[in-house]
Amino acid sequence: MTTKEELRARIAQLEQAQMQAAALYQISRDLAAARNEEELLQILAWPTMETEASRVSLMYIDLDPSGEPEWAKTVASWDRQDTTTTAAGTRYHLPEYPLARLWMADPYEPQLISDVTADERVDEEILELLIQDNDRALATIPMSQAGQWVGLAFLSWNEPHEFGEEEKEIYRALTGLLPPVVHNRRLLIERERSVIEKLYEISRNLNVANSEDDLLQALAQPAVEAGASGANLAYIDLDEDGEPEWGKIVAAWQREGPPPAPVGTRYYLPDTSSTRTWLSHPEEPVLITDVVTDTDEREDKNLNGMPVHSDASALAIIPLTLAGRWVGLVTLYWDEPHEFSEQEVEIYNALISMAAPAVEGQRLAAEAHARAEELAALNELGQVLTTRLDVEGVLEEAYRQASRLVDTTNFYLALYDPDENEVILAIDVIEGDLTKPYVTWKNRQGFAEYVIRNREPIIAQNTYTDWADKKGVGVHKRASLSGKGVRVPLSVLAVPMVVGEEVLGMIAVRDYDDPRAYDEHDKKLLSAIASQTAIALQNAQLFDNLERMVEQRTAELRESVEEKTRLQQEIIEAQQRAIQELSTPVIPIMERIIVMPLIGSIDTMRAKDITRSLLRGIGEHRAKVVILDITGVPIVDSGVADYLNKTIQAARLKGARTIVTGISDAVAETIVDLGIDWSGIETLADLQTGLIAALNSLGIRLTREHLNR
Repeated sequence: MTTKEELRARIAQLEQAQMQAAALYQISRDLAAARNEEELLQILAWPTMETEASRVSLMYIDLDPSGEPEWAKTVASWDRQDTTTTAAGTRYHLPEYPLARLWMADPYEPQLISDVTADERVDEEILELLIQDNDRALATIPMSQAGQWVGLAFLSWNEPHEFGEEEKEIYRALTGLLPPVVHNRRLLIERERSVIEKLYEISRNLNVANSEDDLLQALAQPAVEAGASGANLAYIDLDEDGEPEWGKIVAAWQREGPPPAPVGTRYYLPDTSSTRTWLSHPEEPVLITDVVTDTDEREDKNLNGMPVHSDASALAIIPLTLAGRWVGLVTLYWDEPHEFSEQEVEIYNALISMAAPAVEGQRLAAEAHARAEELAALNELGQVLTTRLDVEGVLEEAYRQASRLVDTTNFYLALYDPDENEVILAIDVIEGDLTKPYVTWKNRQGFAEYVIRNREPIIAQNTYTDWADKKGVGVHKRASLSGKGVRVPLSVLAVPMVVGEEVLGMIAVRDYDDPRAYDEHDKKLLSAIASQTAIALQNAQLFDNLERMVEQRTAELRESVEEKTRLQQEIIEAQQRAIQELSTPVIPIMERIIVMPLIGSIDTMRAKDITRSLLRGIGEHRAKVVILDITGVPIVDSGVADYLNKTIQAARLKGARTIVTGISDAVAETIVDLGIDWSGIETLADLQTGLIAALNSLGIRLTREHLNR
């Protein structure tokens, strides 16, 4: 009989143990499934429901730098009085809180006190606090993981409570079950808090970003901290159907050395084999742990065309989309295989929606700023060109100003002469080296002629020679020389210079490396430059023509004026000769006698004329006697007297006798006062007397009476 009773008791114990194991198993499963602290608290409170516990609290414990418990914080609590669970948030500084001595007596065993008033572990200070909270019995469940406190569960009753063996087993089991759950929960919270803090920091940096570099610095910071070797930010341009067409690097960072794709690099997405990898994932990042061994099923793992180093081993591609529309792309890469942490994955997923508005806003602001600068440059171009009225100056200025708006590393400008049907290469820039060849192309069916003939902007690309083949444009001569070092551009953008119906020439830019270097915006910019250049060029040509007409007319007028001046000079000289002859007349009286009557003042110039006229008269009339009549001369100074002396001596050398007549009283006095010696000069009172003397010297005897008859 005893054996049966023992067997029944044993069976009952086994059933009880089985029920207890089932309960603990359920508790374990519930703990593992708990999503927050409130659910953890409900699991803790469930075993105490039948025992009428009055209060249950769950606390997390923070350690000081030395690893000792420092703070306890109530993260969830339940009170039977209002039957609600709340996260109290109350914090206790453990070194100063008396109950901590009881809570933390043993990190591996629960503390079970049936009556706080009769338990020696409860001192007076602790008892006072427990009585204040109406706690008469309590249980503390320590939570220690790897020798470090992580938390504490506190249960209390308003009445003394005797703990049964089953209850004790549950609390002991919870001491082992709770620590890893709470520890993992705390790690999750810390990770979430870290992610939130990191995302907040990124969001704050995105909001204050003033450039694409600032944006990239904010977006790449988590990857930089995770050892990334490089990063870049690209804007995505869409085609007419809203599909990604072009990518352009607007910011780049490389831990060592220059980035593989510098800022400004453009790539045509349909031609980039790797774009299928990320175009198919617009809503989530593409994370490639190892480009060699990654076993994810992707359409294409080839990195060809991606702006990363060829030896990149890991890759994170973060698409930036707004309402399903592509805005940009962030590419992060590592030189070694990289295992992405859960935190990184969360951050990269959050960046898709977080970063897209900031990137779009920066892009719109940058585009608005670029448009403003372009308008300012175009306005300045117009103002500068209006100041240049010479054709060569207009062309040079057009090139200089165009360099501010488009890449003119390879650029040329040609003029068109419709009368001769000639194209003149006026400016040619190759790799930044400017020349002015002024080569003339006539009756040629080349690219320049095609642009001028069609009068429309043209983008010839992918590739230029292929485009020329389709259009029948003659570029094959240059293409045939490519094997001899002559480079053929892959892309050419050309616009005609047109004013009204007149084509003045064309402007073109070339790219030798990119088969899709130019887009519609580039075409609009170059067209605006060509339009202003054409107007200025036409004005310069008109001014040049006008200047030539003015020069020609000026030359004609100058020639006419010179002819008039010459005629006037001849007249003046004739008049002067006539005046000289009138002022120094030589009058032949009879054969071999001449008379030169002098009237008015005699200066040095006139004295010279008198001498020349007198000597000429002596020669012409073969005179032997010269009568100088100075009756009309009011005054004679020493200079005049000296010239008269020289004149008389010159006449004597010519074989003529000189008689001076008509010396007035005033002249006589002046001669005497000046001490002029005329003792060697024959002087007579008047012309009549001088004539008689002249005739007598020739053997003709006359008297005054004969002359008066």
